Amino acid sequence: MSHTTPMTVPLAEFLETFSDALCTTTANQLTPQFTPELLETARPILQSFGEPLFPAQENVAAALASAFLHHNSAICSAEMSTGKTRIGTAVAALLRSRRTLVFAPPHLVGKWKDEIEALLPNSHAAILRSISDVRQFADLPTEGPWPLFGILSRERAKLSYAKRCALVPKATRIERLTYQLFVCPQCGIRVDDKDGVPQTPRTLKPGTVCKNCHSPLWTFDPEGPRRVALADYIGKKHPQLFDLLLTDEIQEEKAIGSAQGLAFGLLVQKCRRVVGLTGTLTSGKATSIFHILWRMNPALRAAFKHTDEPRWVDLYGTWETRTTQSDVHKVLLIGKESKRRVHVTVRERPGISPHIIPHLVSNTAFFQLRDLGIALPPYKEHVKECRFTSQLSANYERLKQAARQLIPLGRRTRDGHLVSCTIQALLAYPDRATQGETITDRNGVTRFHLDPLPADVILPKEQDLIDLILSERALNRRVLVYCTHTQTKDITARLHRICSAASIRSLILPASVAPERRMKWITDRVKQGLDTLFCNPKLVSTGLDLLDFPTIAWMEAEPSPYIVRQGSRRSWRIKQTLPIHVHYFLYKGSSQEHAWALVAAGINSALLTEGDLTAEGLNQYQQPDDFMTQIVKQVLDRNPTVLSAESMFAQLATRYEQDQASMSPEAQRLATTPTYEEIPPIRPLLTSANIKNRTRTHYEDKTQLNLFAA
Repeated sequence: MSHTTPMTVPLAEFLETFSDALCTTTANQLTPQFTPELLETARPILQSFGEPLFPAQENVAAALASAFLHHNSAICSAEMSTGKTRIGTAVAALLRSRRTLVFAPPHLVGKWKDEIEALLPNSHAAILRSISDVRQFADLPTEGPWPLFGILSRERAKLSYAKRCALVPKATRIERLTYQLFVCPQCGIRVDDKDGVPQTPRTLKPGTVCKNCHSPLWTFDPEGPRRVALADYIGKKHPQLFDLLLTDEIQEEKAIGSAQGLAFGLLVQKCRRVVGLTGTLTSGKATSIFHILWRMNPALRAAFKHTDEPRWVDLYGTWETRTTQSDVHKVLLIGKESKRRVHVTVRERPGISPHIIPHLVSNTAFFQLRDLGIALPPYKEHVKECRFTSQLSANYERLKQAARQLIPLGRRTRDGHLVSCTIQALLAYPDRATQGETITDRNGVTRFHLDPLPADVILPKEQDLIDLILSERALNRRVLVYCTHTQTKDITARLHRICSAASIRSLILPASVAPERRMKWITDRVKQGLDTLFCNPKLVSTGLDLLDFPTIAWMEAEPSPYIVRQGSRRSWRIKQTLPIHVHYFLYKGSSQEHAWALVAAGINSALLTEGDLTAEGLNQYQQPDDFMTQIVKQVLDRNPTVLSAESMFAQLATRYEQDQASMSPEAQRLATTPTYEEIPPIRPLLTSANIKNRTRTHYEDKTQLNLFAA
């Protein structure tokens, strides 16, 4: 009996070898829903726009509109800067929607209004901030050539009466020291998070309930303002007002019980049709898309309950089972006997089965930047490897040796605070060495301490940043600097001082600037004269067009590939004319290098799941362990193999070059022609100081949709 040895073939090679047979089989099994005839039917409307769409945008808009022949919802999964706002507006115009509700992040409300009025001549777009705004909008006539657009910030949609934390302070003595802890007002049990860290009124998340007695830990604040959730008001008073719901950044509505997710679910049921717009449809886990599809798809709601996440993962995701064993002694009447206790934990890990495709392929349009076929300036990423000074290297080695003792201790005692605090110290200490470092356990006991370096010492990474800013300023290029730690471990204030000492005009974007005002705040400061802007990437990672900052620098490692992808593309937009350079700063041989390599690997995996294949094939649907687990593994290895961030980002660069090669020759020529003079000269800086879903209204169109009909 002979045995055949299986042969492993890279996925890209397999597809290239059998592409003809696969395409033939696919064409026989799948019938395209969008055809050129539908596009021609839509063309008279598209040609009446105030600003013409790119041909690829017209195709996507017409395809999404045609999806409503068979469905009541559609999704546009498009890469950053492909014009999702314009595409969504075009879909509303093609569907001849009388009134369209735009559900958007607060900082994009103004952008939506401007884009709509520019695309559709003499159209009316109103920002809905209050009940009176909704009433006035409902009274507007609908006889015009274009839909009426009501733009609703998700923050306004979910607002309700003010709440305050209900935790009760309680003094506790531990090892002769007195601590103030906070307990549940009903059962008196200390309130901890999932890692066992004691919660305070400052750290407790809104909506949290006691794990012991399930009592709410937030209560009504009689002294606070009474604000009405506009989504709830629309659902009750105007349940049939809107024909179409356009939801921007729909990936942020994925949570099962978040206020904005519930507001989105309510609005879906009050609108006849729904379009979701996103640059990142999924984070890699099956559950990250479950509640989005469940809220948008009536057939999915009939097949699954909203609590059926485990069954969804069984069908379309990946489970990871961890088994740990520990020896314990059990005292019996006959003496002492050793027993083995087995702990089994099951959790979801990244990975989505291709079997999920039928839930997406019929009403989802996938769109990438290269599909536009237009000339964009070059985009290049650089890894800046900084070297430790002797003192910084000695301190970091002490920290690393301590981490190899503290992480196992935290795991044995189930002290998640100790483990996470240690990992954060490994990643962040080199950037805040002048602040020192202290690692504590969940009880507040100090486990490790490093004294701060002198405040007048310029760290290597800081010096390299100054050099970068000065060299870019000589070319009339502004620099946007991202810092992850901007609160308790803030480094932006120090960087601002150092830049000021080097005659660099810099500012810090504070989180206190309202989201809807951030774009104007930045634009005004740029006009006043600015070399560098410091901010947390989360403040600007979605939607904003920061064309004035062609150079971007990441000073600290950001664990989320989603935020890194979004943040790095803030200035690589359709209207950009300058080459874009993104710099990732790290200390060579530190955990920062390993962290950035993991982020680059995550971005590679995300690109692969979106359809970009390379020679190594689908990096596996089973993606590697999460960020923190990988860092822990690297730290605990006595002879660690630190992933090379430079080589990982080189792989990304190769992929970007392949995208560039897919452009037309003329587009390539324009994209590689730098035009530094486009940025005006920099002038001196001026000084300046749980909504409930009680009613359900679902529209069922019994007649076939007369697409694009007047």
